[in-house]
Amino acid sequence: IYKGIYNGIAADFAVGDYAGNAGTDLLGFEGLLLGNGINGTIVRRPDRMNATRCSANIAFNSISDGLSNTILFSERAINNQTTGMKFIVDDSLGWFEGWDWDVVRYGRYQPVQDYIDKTATNWIASNQDTLAISRLGAFGSAHIGGMNSLFSDGSVRNIGYEIKLSTFAALTTRNGGEIISD
Repeated sequence: IYKGIYNGIAADFAVGDYAGNAGTDLLGFEGLLLGNGINGTIVRRPDRMNATRCSANIAFNSISDGLSNTILFSERAINNQTTGMKFIVDDSLGWFEGWDWDVVRYGRYQPVQDYIDKTATNWIASNQDTLAISRLGAFGSAHIGGMNSLFSDGSVRNIGYEIKLSTFAALTTRNGGEIISD
């Protein structure tokens, strides 16, 4: 737990190792590459930001790719360079913020092991760096071989970092109609 400020109010924040599956969509959030989860299992709802392309609530029957083929939550990659910093790009607000790199990740990025990147310690550096953005948006973990993922049917499976990106993307969309073969 660390102390921080949110909307001018002092608050306690906790670092989390898990993120919701926002699918592969990156459109609709003021160009900051935080999509609205249109095809994920965790979706952005209309809010104070007047976000466009938002989705209705997701029910199990709307996961047409199959509950056992669709990730609900998974571990997320973390930049260990930022551990203990006052402002952490992907852990600045915690779960209560609702839609941020703190709480969602995307299937359009290859899963990666936790990493150290000294250039991605603030939003401005990260916003200009494609590699930093792909890491900020990536699922992953501190484990050497892969990450643990909770599927929509309640099963937990380990997914290796070497998974083909097309296969991983298919596991993060709820209604893409993809065939999972690997």
